[in-house]
Amino acid sequence: MIPPHATPDAARAAMAEAVRADNVTPAEQILIDTGTDRAASET
Repeated sequence: MIPPHATPDAARAAMAEAVRADNVTPAEQILIDTGTDRAASET
C-alpha cells in the first residue's frame, strides 16, 4: 500500500519496484528508497 501523501512519481516508482520478479527488497525499504515516507516525516 502506498501512503496517501506519496507523490504520484514516488508511488509509481515504488509499485514498479515492488512487482519486479527479481525484487528481494522489503516493502518498507522500497518506500524509503522512493521517498514515499518523507512527507510523513516532515509533518
